[in-house]
Amino acid sequence: MRLGDPAELKIATDLLSSNAVRLQPESKAVVERQGGPVPLSASLTSITPAAQTKVSALGIQEQRLDASFDITTPAADRAALGDGFAVFLRITEWSKDDVLQVPLSALFKQDGD
Repeated sequence: MRLGDPAELKIATDLLSSNAVRLQPESKAVVERQGGPVPLSASLTSITPAAQTKVSALGIQEQRLDASFDITTPAADRAALGDGFAVFLRITEWSKDDVLQVPLSALFKQDGD
């Protein structure tokens, strides 16, 4: 028998090592396609220190790390989510308020800059 508390669910995922090194402790994430009508919020709690080599669907060897996220949305708002469910996770690598944003197509190189 397995016992667990549905209010204490975590999200386990594996990340490319090149992506994982850019994450800060408590990086925020949005959990989508989890069975509920509204995306959920999550926060990075840990990344394993050692990578494993895995082969991608395209046959490419990749270094991957396991990461764990706590779901920060209240349990009442995520009742549709259960143990072993597959979800989509959008992780915020960097954010800042009051940043000038321009379309990439509006930028041009000039004198090597």
